[in-house]
Amino acid sequence: MYVANDNSDTVAVIDTGADNVLEESSTTAPKVLFPNLRDFKGSNPNSLALSADERTLFVTNGGTNSLEVIRLWRIEDQKKTEDEDDEEEVEEHGPSRVIGLIPTGWYPNAVSLNKHGSVLYVVNGKSNAGPNPGACRDTLSFESGALDPCTGRNLYMWQLTKAGFLSLPVTSGLGVAKLTWQVAENNNFPVGAGHQKDHAMMKFLRGRTKHVIYIVKENRTYARVLGDVEVGNGDPSLALFREPITPNHHALARTFVTLDNFLVSGGVSGDGWNWSTAGRATDYTEKTVPVNYGGRGLSYDWEGTTRNINVGLATVDERQAAMP
Repeated sequence: MYVANDNSDTVAVIDTGADNVLEESSTTAPKVLFPNLRDFKGSNPNSLALSADERTLFVTNGGTNSLEVIRLWRIEDQKKTEDEDDEEEVEEHGPSRVIGLIPTGWYPNAVSLNKHGSVLYVVNGKSNAGPNPGACRDTLSFESGALDPCTGRNLYMWQLTKAGFLSLPVTSGLGVAKLTWQVAENNNFPVGAGHQKDHAMMKFLRGRTKHVIYIVKENRTYARVLGDVEVGNGDPSLALFREPITPNHHALARTFVTLDNFLVSGGVSGDGWNWSTAGRATDYTEKTVPVNYGGRGLSYDWEGTTRNINVGLATVDERQAAMP
């Protein structure tokens, strides 16, 4: 049995007869592309498909927008190697390993094969929502029903985000190699064309920066807060918190730096705080935030709570006192 471990970025191989984990291998990328010496997490493997000959495993990596190709290690392969007289004619088998990556749409979360094993089907769960100037935060009014006209236009981010269905032929050899390099470039892996330039810039900044003051403006786009700042690439017609309302923010933008085209992965508070403080969101977060925000159940589990309980409270007594 093959299991995707979404939070640890691994796939576990389990012997169901002996009830034993045979191996656990990384899903992020071939080590030559991304050695990951600091053990970063965020690939979010979440769905599996096995090839017809059971020698290849395909895994969707939601966090890197890719489909992973894993060459599997099998017990019978090892036995064949040990019993073979002519070692030169036998392929050497070791632990399962990533042999390539295939780019997909945003946040793939399902993969399957056709009955011949020649075509892959991948579902990606997210898309660019696009502009939403009439969305549900276009007023500062707290009056009951003030947001109703806006809400009824279905222009909220989660109403504009769409899933996607991809079909692609199973490829190997040079085809996989070319696609793997594309994934490396898309994700700014160390071998990517832009990585060295970015690395040099960050090294330059680290040598000259004394303090970083990190201010998070929750649930607001750049144009909503600073669209009227003349030095940025904003749209004044979208500015909701204009200079008379937020003089300090405008002064900071003019005095220090304005990141007007800095894009982020979080869409709302639920996943935005994860990205802001941890640099990633788990697969659990990515899949449950839209359900909760759509009013279709689940609890708000993304800012230090689980099932509405503050997980910072260490004991049962403390938690019961906070929420009887």
